[in-house]
Amino acid sequence: MDVVVIGGGVIGLSVAWHLLPNKITIVDVAKPGAASRASAGMLAPFAEAKAPGPLLDLGVASLREYPRFLEAIDGVRLSGPGMLRIGAPETVVKWTIENGFGEIVKAREVEPNVAAEEALFTPDEKHIDPPALVRALEQALRARGVRFTGERVAGDVTVIATGAWTERYSFPVRGQLIALRSSAVRATVYAPGTYLVPRDGRIIVGATEEHVGFDMTVTAGDDLRQRAAMLVPELRDAEIVDAWCGFRPGTIDGLPVIGRIDERTYVATAHYRNGILLAPITGKLLAELINTGVAPPLLHECAPDRFWSAAAEPLQP
Repeated sequence: MDVVVIGGGVIGLSVAWHLLPNKITIVDVAKPGAASRASAGMLAPFAEAKAPGPLLDLGVASLREYPRFLEAIDGVRLSGPGMLRIGAPETVVKWTIENGFGEIVKAREVEPNVAAEEALFTPDEKHIDPPALVRALEQALRARGVRFTGERVAGDVTVIATGAWTERYSFPVRGQLIALRSSAVRATVYAPGTYLVPRDGRIIVGATEEHVGFDMTVTAGDDLRQRAAMLVPELRDAEIVDAWCGFRPGTIDGLPVIGRIDERTYVATAHYRNGILLAPITGKLLAELINTGVAPPLLHECAPDRFWSAAAEPLQP
């Protein structure tokens, strides 16, 4: 089978990886603000889910896939002792504890600099360096004969994985992030509206959620630093060493769009804030659908036609 994957972000790369040893061509044109390289890299199914349901099920399944996913990818590993979650919804806290993924702890016993009394600690919610992951996947695919091009090509099967640029199925949501020079925390810290991800002597702080199209303007640095300081007061005067934005691919029900469009065309997009997390399970399940013709149960709620037809107008936020 000759497969063309349109989109060279982490989702497209994972789909290609899981479709080996088929002949694969990845068609990619670099776009400023593409979500994969802009991401903070949290692997946080319990933090990102608002309640138990399909998104949480997908996230947990993907988190379990990550160790195997990384086995053949040189130089990329999961980092951190886990996540400290402040202000989590009771339904998610209950589900997380009952299923053995976390416990309520005294926050300062995990992170002495955090300004909170209690928090949900989930050791499995680690983080990863997204640019390093993308580079390593590209290298691993090239080593296995996958062709990369910026030109249009044809194949037996086409997979559309163009993120926020998948107009009919997704829309862009700008997320601004900053990096502070600090080592004030070791674990990821997550609270409503703010997260802190430690990486190489810096702390990544995110993120805004803005419906502004593909506007690359970055203006939220001071606001994000203030948000960070509410969680860790030591960060109030930390130096901002970088600031950037990315365009998350959103959809109106918060679930990704993964599945068959027609007999030869498939789509994998709209992963919103969870593209890095959901990359392994998206690639695995979509490859299963393509190879067998049968959609795995975890993809049923993600079907592309669930609320509009292929002939519909582009979706708007």
